[in-house]
Amino acid sequence: MNMEKISKKQNIISSDEMLAFVKKIIKYKTTDDQPEEISLCLQTIEQEFGNILHIERYQFRNRPILVLSTTESKDLDIILAGHIDVVPAKSDDFIAKESGGILCGRGTLDMKSAVVACLFAVREYLRDGGKAKIAVIVTSDEELDGLSTKWLAKEMGYKAKLAILPDGGDENELVLRQKGFWQIKVSVKGKTSHASMPWDGINPLVIGFQLYEKLLPIFPSPTNKSQWETSVVLTKVEGGKTLNQIPDSAVFYFDIRYTDESVRENIIDEITKFLGKKADVETISQNGVLLIDQENSLILKLKSVIEKELDKKVVFMNECETSDAIFFAEQGTPVILFRPRGGGMHQDGEWIDIQSLIRFQSVILNFLKEV
Repeated sequence: MNMEKISKKQNIISSDEMLAFVKKIIKYKTTDDQPEEISLCLQTIEQEFGNILHIERYQFRNRPILVLSTTESKDLDIILAGHIDVVPAKSDDFIAKESGGILCGRGTLDMKSAVVACLFAVREYLRDGGKAKIAVIVTSDEELDGLSTKWLAKEMGYKAKLAILPDGGDENELVLRQKGFWQIKVSVKGKTSHASMPWDGINPLVIGFQLYEKLLPIFPSPTNKSQWETSVVLTKVEGGKTLNQIPDSAVFYFDIRYTDESVRENIIDEITKFLGKKADVETISQNGVLLIDQENSLILKLKSVIEKELDKKVVFMNECETSDAIFFAEQGTPVILFRPRGGGMHQDGEWIDIQSLIRFQSVILNFLKEV
Protein backbone atom coordinates (compact mmCIF):
# COMPACT_ATOMS: atom_id res chain seq x y z
CA MET A 1 0.00 0.00 0.00
CA ASN A 2 1.30 3.48 -0.94
CA MET A 3 1.82 5.25 2.42
CA GLU A 4 2.49 8.58 0.70
CA LYS A 5 -0.97 8.51 -0.91
CA ILE A 6 -2.56 7.64 2.45
CA SER A 7 -0.70 10.53 4.10
CA LYS A 8 -1.84 12.98 1.42
CA LYS A 9 -5.42 11.76 1.74
CA GLN A 10 -5.32 12.21 5.51
CA ASN A 11 -3.98 15.77 5.04
CA ILE A 12 -6.85 16.58 2.68
CA ILE A 13 -9.38 15.24 5.17
CA SER A 14 -7.75 17.22 7.96
CA SER A 15 -7.74 20.41 5.86
CA ASP A 16 -11.38 20.00 4.87
CA GLU A 17 -12.33 19.41 8.51
CA MET A 18 -10.34 22.45 9.61
CA LEU A 19 -11.95 24.69 6.97
CA ALA A 20 -15.43 23.47 7.91
CA PHE A 21 -14.75 24.34 11.55
CA VAL A 22 -13.48 27.81 10.62
CA LYS A 23 -16.73 28.44 8.77
CA LYS A 24 -18.64 27.16 11.78
CA ILE A 25 -17.18 29.68 14.22
CA ILE A 26 -17.18 32.61 11.78
CA LYS A 27 -20.99 32.64 12.13
CA TYR A 28 -20.78 33.74 15.77
CA LYS A 29 -21.06 37.52 16.08
CA THR A 30 -18.30 37.72 18.68
CA THR A 31 -18.31 41.51 19.16
CA ASP A 32 -18.01 43.08 22.59
CA ASP A 33 -21.74 43.84 22.73
CA GLN A 34 -22.65 40.18 22.09
CA PRO A 35 -21.34 38.26 25.15
CA GLU A 36 -23.69 35.34 24.51
CA GLU A 37 -22.19 34.87 21.04
CA ILE A 38 -18.68 34.92 22.50
CA SER A 39 -19.71 32.23 25.00
CA LEU A 40 -21.27 30.08 22.29
CA CYS A 41 -18.14 30.35 20.14
CA LEU A 42 -15.88 29.27 23.01
CA GLN A 43 -18.25 26.44 23.91
CA THR A 44 -18.11 25.20 20.31
CA ILE A 45 -14.30 25.19 20.46
CA GLU A 46 -14.34 23.36 23.78
CA GLN A 47 -16.78 20.74 22.49
CA GLU A 48 -14.54 20.06 19.50
CA PHE A 49 -11.19 19.85 21.31
CA GLY A 50 -12.04 19.23 24.97
CA ASN A 51 -11.87 15.45 24.56
CA ILE A 52 -8.13 15.53 23.81
CA LEU A 53 -6.86 18.74 25.42
CA HIS A 54 -6.87 19.86 29.06
CA ILE A 55 -9.32 22.74 29.54
CA GLU A 56 -9.05 25.76 31.83
CA ARG A 57 -11.77 28.41 31.86
CA TYR A 58 -11.18 31.91 33.22
CA GLN A 59 -13.01 35.21 33.48
CA PHE A 60 -11.28 38.59 33.46
CA ARG A 61 -13.53 41.64 33.83
CA ASN A 62 -16.45 39.47 32.72
CA ARG A 63 -14.60 38.51 29.54
CA PRO A 64 -14.24 34.73 29.10
CA ILE A 65 -10.92 33.02 28.37
CA LEU A 66 -10.33 29.45 27.26
CA VAL A 67 -6.97 27.71 27.64
CA LEU A 68 -6.60 24.35 25.87
CA SER A 69 -3.34 22.59 26.67
CA THR A 70 -1.44 19.33 26.64
CA THR A 71 -0.66 19.69 30.36
CA GLU A 72 -2.00 21.17 33.59
CA SER A 73 1.23 23.11 34.03
CA LYS A 74 1.45 26.84 33.33
CA ASP A 75 5.20 26.55 32.74
CA LEU A 76 5.12 25.58 29.07
CA ASP A 77 7.34 24.87 26.11
CA ILE A 78 5.16 26.71 23.57
CA ILE A 79 2.19 29.06 23.87
CA LEU A 80 -0.04 29.63 20.84
CA ALA A 81 -2.18 32.67 21.62
CA GLY A 82 -5.11 34.19 19.78
CA HIS A 83 -8.53 35.77 20.14
CA ILE A 84 -12.02 35.15 18.80
CA ASP A 85 -13.49 38.62 19.38
CA VAL A 86 -13.96 40.73 16.27
CA VAL A 87 -14.90 44.30 15.38
CA PRO A 88 -18.54 44.99 14.35
CA ALA A 89 -19.65 44.05 10.85
CA LYS A 90 -22.76 43.62 8.73
CA SER A 91 -24.72 40.41 9.31
CA ASP A 92 -23.66 39.07 5.91
CA ASP A 93 -20.01 39.23 6.96
CA PHE A 94 -20.66 36.56 9.58
CA ILE A 95 -21.47 34.07 6.83
CA ALA A 96 -18.19 32.61 5.53
CA LYS A 97 -18.00 32.67 1.74
CA GLU A 98 -15.52 30.55 -0.21
CA SER A 99 -14.52 31.41 -3.77
CA GLY A 100 -11.41 30.88 -5.87
CA GLY A 101 -9.27 29.67 -2.99
CA ILE A 102 -10.25 32.61 -0.80
CA LEU A 103 -12.40 32.55 2.35
CA CYS A 104 -14.18 35.81 3.18
CA GLY A 105 -15.92 36.85 6.38
CA ARG A 106 -15.40 38.79 9.59
CA GLY A 107 -12.65 37.13 11.61
CA THR A 108 -11.14 35.12 8.76
CA LEU A 109 -7.83 36.98 9.01
CA ASP A 110 -8.25 38.58 12.44
CA MET A 111 -8.12 35.88 13.67
CA LYS A 112 -10.48 32.93 14.07
CA SER A 113 -8.95 30.98 11.18
CA ALA A 114 -5.46 31.00 12.68
CA VAL A 115 -6.79 30.04 16.12
CA VAL A 116 -8.49 27.01 14.57
CA ALA A 117 -5.33 26.11 12.62
CA CYS A 118 -3.31 26.16 15.87
CA LEU A 119 -5.84 23.90 17.59
CA PHE A 120 -5.84 21.40 14.73
CA ALA A 121 -2.04 21.42 14.69
CA VAL A 122 -1.86 20.64 18.42
CA ARG A 123 -4.45 17.91 18.08
CA GLU A 124 -2.49 16.29 15.26
CA TYR A 125 0.70 16.67 17.29
CA LEU A 126 -0.83 14.76 20.20
CA ARG A 127 -2.21 12.05 17.90
CA ASP A 128 1.35 11.60 16.59
CA GLY A 129 2.56 11.04 20.15
CA GLY A 130 3.99 14.48 20.89
CA LYS A 131 5.06 15.13 24.49
CA ALA A 132 5.85 18.87 24.63
CA LYS A 133 3.95 21.15 27.00
CA ILE A 134 1.81 23.33 24.75
CA ALA A 135 -1.13 25.66 25.41
CA VAL A 136 -3.51 27.37 23.02
CA ILE A 137 -4.83 30.50 24.72
CA VAL A 138 -8.08 31.90 23.32
CA THR A 139 -9.17 35.32 24.61
CA SER A 140 -12.16 37.53 23.83
CA ASP A 141 -11.01 41.10 24.53
CA GLU A 142 -8.10 41.78 22.15
CA GLU A 143 -10.09 44.29 20.09
CA LEU A 144 -10.73 46.30 23.27
CA ASP A 145 -7.46 46.23 25.20
CA GLY A 146 -6.13 42.66 25.42
CA LEU A 147 -5.73 42.97 29.17
CA SER A 148 -6.89 39.41 29.81
CA THR A 149 -3.66 38.24 28.15
CA LYS A 150 -1.67 40.53 30.44
CA TRP A 151 -3.56 39.09 33.42
CA LEU A 152 -2.86 35.50 32.33
CA ALA A 153 0.85 36.17 31.92
CA LYS A 154 1.40 38.42 34.93
CA GLU A 155 -1.09 37.24 37.54
CA MET A 156 -1.82 33.63 36.55
CA GLY A 157 1.77 32.80 35.66
CA TYR A 158 1.45 31.46 32.11
CA LYS A 159 4.93 31.44 30.54
CA ALA A 160 6.82 29.55 27.86
CA LYS A 161 10.10 29.16 26.05
CA LEU A 162 8.33 30.82 23.10
CA ALA A 163 4.91 32.31 22.43
CA ILE A 164 3.53 32.49 18.89
CA LEU A 165 0.80 34.98 17.99
CA PRO A 166 -0.76 34.81 14.49
CA ASP A 167 -1.66 38.50 14.77
CA GLY A 168 0.93 40.22 12.62
CA GLY A 169 3.39 39.77 9.79
CA ASP A 170 2.72 37.37 6.94
CA GLU A 171 3.36 33.71 6.21
CA ASN A 172 7.05 34.38 5.52
CA GLU A 173 7.42 37.57 7.59
CA LEU A 174 8.24 37.21 11.28
CA VAL A 175 7.58 40.28 13.44
CA LEU A 176 10.18 40.94 16.13
CA ARG A 177 9.44 44.59 16.92
CA GLN A 178 6.19 46.46 17.43
CA LYS A 179 5.75 50.07 18.41
CA GLY A 180 4.61 51.10 21.85
CA PHE A 181 1.00 52.22 22.09
CA TRP A 182 -0.07 55.30 24.07
CA GLN A 183 -3.49 56.95 23.99
CA ILE A 184 -3.82 60.26 25.83
CA LYS A 185 -6.54 62.74 26.66
CA VAL A 186 -5.51 66.42 26.64
CA SER A 187 -7.96 68.79 28.35
CA VAL A 188 -7.58 72.40 27.20
CA LYS A 189 -8.96 75.34 29.15
CA GLY A 190 -10.45 78.40 27.48
CA LYS A 191 -12.80 81.27 28.23
CA THR A 192 -16.41 81.26 27.14
CA SER A 193 -18.01 84.07 25.18
CA HIS A 194 -20.67 84.65 22.54
CA ALA A 195 -19.48 83.39 19.17
CA SER A 196 -20.12 86.81 17.63
CA MET A 197 -17.66 88.38 20.10
CA PRO A 198 -14.57 86.14 19.90
CA TRP A 199 -12.39 88.93 21.34
CA ASP A 200 -14.13 88.37 24.69
CA GLY A 201 -13.24 84.67 24.84
CA ILE A 202 -10.38 82.21 24.47
CA ASN A 203 -11.28 79.36 22.14
CA PRO A 204 -9.85 76.05 23.49
CA LEU A 205 -10.68 74.31 20.20
CA VAL A 206 -8.34 76.63 18.32
CA ILE A 207 -5.64 76.13 20.96
CA GLY A 208 -5.94 72.34 20.70
CA PHE A 209 -5.60 72.34 16.93
CA GLN A 210 -2.62 74.68 17.20
CA LEU A 211 -1.05 72.16 19.58
CA TYR A 212 -1.49 69.41 16.99
CA GLU A 213 0.10 71.61 14.33
CA LYS A 214 3.00 72.16 16.71
CA LEU A 215 3.50 68.42 17.34
CA LEU A 216 3.36 67.29 13.70
CA PRO A 217 6.72 68.76 12.56
CA ILE A 218 8.43 67.37 15.67
CA PHE A 219 6.92 63.90 15.27
CA PRO A 220 6.19 63.65 11.51
CA SER A 221 3.80 60.89 10.54
CA PRO A 222 5.40 57.93 8.73
CA THR A 223 4.35 57.66 5.10
CA ASN A 224 4.73 53.88 4.84
CA LYS A 225 4.91 50.81 7.08
CA SER A 226 8.68 50.47 6.79
CA GLN A 227 9.39 53.75 8.62
CA TRP A 228 10.25 52.96 12.23
CA GLU A 229 9.31 56.39 13.61
CA THR A 230 6.96 57.73 16.27
CA SER A 231 3.54 58.90 15.05
CA VAL A 232 1.19 61.30 16.88
CA VAL A 233 -2.35 61.18 15.46
CA LEU A 234 -5.33 63.29 16.56
CA THR A 235 -8.29 60.87 16.62
CA LYS A 236 -11.11 62.54 18.57
CA VAL A 237 -12.22 66.03 19.68
CA GLU A 238 -14.87 67.02 22.23
CA GLY A 239 -16.00 70.56 22.96
CA GLY A 240 -18.85 73.03 22.85
CA LYS A 241 -22.52 72.89 23.79
CA THR A 242 -24.16 75.28 21.35
CA LEU A 243 -23.26 76.65 17.92
CA ASN A 244 -23.21 80.29 19.03
CA GLN A 245 -20.92 80.01 22.05
CA ILE A 246 -17.17 79.66 22.43
CA PRO A 247 -16.71 76.80 24.94
CA ASP A 248 -14.78 77.16 28.17
CA SER A 249 -12.95 73.86 27.61
CA ALA A 250 -12.23 71.17 25.01
CA VAL A 251 -10.77 67.68 25.02
CA PHE A 252 -8.36 66.30 22.42
CA TYR A 253 -7.51 62.61 22.12
CA PHE A 254 -4.26 61.43 20.57
CA ASP A 255 -3.16 57.96 19.48
CA ILE A 256 0.63 57.73 19.72
CA ARG A 257 2.77 54.87 18.40
CA TYR A 258 6.29 55.28 19.75
CA THR A 259 9.61 53.56 19.14
CA ASP A 260 11.43 54.40 22.37
CA GLU A 261 10.28 54.92 25.96
CA SER A 262 11.99 58.33 26.13
CA VAL A 263 9.71 59.62 23.35
CA ARG A 264 6.75 59.81 25.75
CA GLU A 265 8.63 62.26 27.98
CA ASN A 266 9.47 64.38 24.92
CA ILE A 267 5.79 64.55 23.92
CA ILE A 268 4.72 65.58 27.43
CA ASP A 269 7.44 68.25 27.44
CA GLU A 270 6.22 69.66 24.12
CA ILE A 271 2.58 69.74 25.28
CA THR A 272 3.50 71.45 28.55
CA LYS A 273 5.78 73.91 26.78
CA PHE A 274 2.99 74.93 24.40
CA LEU A 275 -0.03 74.94 26.72
CA GLY A 276 1.47 75.69 30.12
CA LYS A 277 -1.24 75.68 32.77
CA LYS A 278 -4.05 75.57 30.19
CA ALA A 279 -3.99 71.79 29.89
CA ASP A 280 -3.63 68.52 31.70
CA VAL A 281 -2.70 65.17 30.17
CA GLU A 282 -4.31 61.86 31.14
CA THR A 283 -3.22 58.42 29.93
CA ILE A 284 -6.15 56.38 28.63
CA SER A 285 -4.23 53.24 27.62
CA GLN A 286 -0.66 52.18 26.90
CA ASN A 287 1.59 49.24 25.98
CA GLY A 288 5.36 49.11 25.86
CA VAL A 289 7.64 48.67 22.85
CA LEU A 290 8.11 45.03 21.74
CA LEU A 291 11.76 44.13 21.05
CA ILE A 292 12.69 40.45 20.60
CA ASP A 293 16.12 38.91 19.92
CA GLN A 294 16.10 37.25 16.50
CA GLU A 295 18.92 34.92 17.57
CA ASN A 296 16.60 33.04 19.92
CA SER A 297 17.11 29.35 19.09
CA LEU A 298 13.38 28.52 18.87
CA ILE A 299 12.74 31.51 16.61
CA LEU A 300 15.54 30.35 14.32
CA LYS A 301 14.04 26.84 14.35
CA LEU A 302 10.63 28.26 13.40
CA LYS A 303 12.25 30.28 10.61
CA SER A 304 13.84 27.09 9.26
CA VAL A 305 10.53 25.18 9.35
CA ILE A 306 8.73 27.98 7.49
CA GLU A 307 11.42 28.22 4.81
CA LYS A 308 11.26 24.46 4.26
CA GLU A 309 7.43 24.48 4.08
CA LEU A 310 7.13 27.51 1.80
CA ASP A 311 10.36 27.08 -0.14
CA LYS A 312 11.01 30.79 0.22
CA LYS A 313 13.17 33.03 2.39
CA VAL A 314 11.79 34.26 5.71
CA VAL A 315 12.42 37.89 6.68
CA PHE A 316 12.34 39.53 10.10
CA MET A 317 10.40 42.78 10.25
CA ASN A 318 9.13 45.69 12.34
CA GLU A 319 5.45 46.56 12.63
CA CYS A 320 3.67 49.80 13.47
CA GLU A 321 0.77 48.02 15.19
CA THR A 322 0.66 46.74 18.73
CA SER A 323 -0.72 43.43 19.97
CA ASP A 324 -1.01 41.10 22.95
CA ALA A 325 2.58 39.99 22.25
CA ILE A 326 3.98 42.71 24.53
CA PHE A 327 2.23 41.19 27.56
CA PHE A 328 4.16 37.93 27.20
CA ALA A 329 7.44 39.75 26.54
CA GLU A 330 7.04 41.89 29.66
CA GLN A 331 6.93 38.71 31.75
CA GLY A 332 10.02 37.19 30.15
CA THR A 333 8.45 35.00 27.44
CA PRO A 334 10.04 35.53 24.00
CA VAL A 335 7.32 36.04 21.40
CA ILE A 336 7.05 36.04 17.62
CA LEU A 337 4.23 37.05 15.28
CA PHE A 338 3.31 35.66 11.86
CA ARG A 339 0.06 34.57 10.22
CA PRO A 340 -1.49 33.21 7.05
CA ARG A 341 -1.83 35.47 4.05
CA GLY A 342 -4.97 37.59 3.88
CA GLY A 343 -6.34 41.12 3.78
CA GLY A 344 -9.18 43.51 4.52
CA MET A 345 -8.72 43.36 8.29
CA HIS A 346 -11.51 45.32 10.05
CA GLN A 347 -13.08 46.03 6.66
CA ASP A 348 -15.92 44.68 4.55
CA GLY A 349 -14.58 41.75 2.56
CA GLU A 350 -12.00 40.56 5.11
CA TRP A 351 -10.36 37.46 3.64
CA ILE A 352 -7.77 34.73 4.05
CA ASP A 353 -5.98 32.58 1.49
CA ILE A 354 -7.08 28.99 2.13
CA GLN A 355 -3.86 27.35 0.96
CA SER A 356 -1.87 29.77 3.10
CA LEU A 357 -4.01 28.80 6.09
CA ILE A 358 -3.31 25.11 5.39
CA ARG A 359 0.43 25.86 5.11
CA PHE A 360 0.26 27.76 8.40
CA GLN A 361 -1.28 24.76 10.16
CA SER A 362 1.42 22.53 8.69
CA VAL A 363 4.18 24.92 9.83
CA ILE A 364 2.85 24.95 13.40
CA LEU A 365 2.56 21.15 13.46
CA ASN A 366 6.06 20.57 12.08
CA PHE A 367 7.55 23.19 14.40
CA LEU A 368 5.95 21.50 17.42
CA LYS A 369 7.43 18.17 16.28
CA GLU A 370 10.89 19.71 16.18
CA VAL A 371 10.46 21.25 19.62
